[in-house]
Amino acid sequence: MILFIYGLVAATPARYRERVSILLGMIILAEVASSHVYLSTVLRTWNLVDSLPLHACRLSVIVSGITLLTKSQISYECSAYLGLPGGLNAILTPQLNQGIDPWMVFDFYFLHSMVIVVPILMTKFYSSVPRPHAVPYMFATANLAAMVVFPLNYVLDANYMYLMHKPIADNPFFVGTWPYYILGLEVIVLLHLLLMDLFFRVGFCSGLRNLAAALRSIKMSRRQI
Repeated sequence: MILFIYGLVAATPARYRERVSILLGMIILAEVASSHVYLSTVLRTWNLVDSLPLHACRLSVIVSGITLLTKSQISYECSAYLGLPGGLNAILTPQLNQGIDPWMVFDFYFLHSMVIVVPILMTKFYSSVPRPHAVPYMFATANLAAMVVFPLNYVLDANYMYLMHKPIADNPFFVGTWPYYILGLEVIVLLHLLLMDLFFRVGFCSGLRNLAAALRSIKMSRRQI
C-alpha cells in the first residue's frame, strides 16, 4: 500500500500534485471520521476508553492529513519525526484495538501506511525540509502530548499512548514494568528522532541532490549527442 501511494504521486504530473496531496489529505481525515461512525453505528463498540483518537499513531494520522492539506512546517516535522517511526513500529507489531473486523483491519493498515508515506512524499515532491533544531522541538512535542493524555487516562480509566500499562502486542520497545518502561520509551523516542533527523536532513536530502545532479548530467549528455 505504501508503494502504491508513493507510485501514484510519483506518476502524477507535477502540475497536478498539489491537487493530489489535497485529495489524499481529505481521504485520510475522512477515513478517521468514518471509522468513528462505523464503530458507533455498525459495530456499536465506540466508547471513551478505547475509541478516542489519542493514541500516538492516531494523532499522527490526523497530523498527516493536515500536513497534506496545509503544507505546515510544524505538522510536516511531526509527521516525519514522530509519525513515520511510530507508524512503522505499529505495522511491525500490530495491536488491533478494535478487533479483527475487516473494515477496521483495513483502517489500521491504510492509515498507518499513510503515516509512513506522507513525510516521504512531502520531502520528495513538495520540497519540505526539517529545520535544524527539529529534534528538541519534536521531543518536547511528544512529551507535551503525553502530559495532556496522561490525566485523561486517569479520569477515563483508559490507556491511550500506553501510558498506564504496556500494550498486549509483543513490542520490544516496552521493557520493564510501569512506570519504568516509560523512562525507556523516552530514550527510544529520542533515538528515533535522531535517526529520522539523519534520514530526512542528511541522507534523504543528500540523496535527492545526488539524484537531481545525475538527472541534469543525463540531460546535458543527451543534448550534446
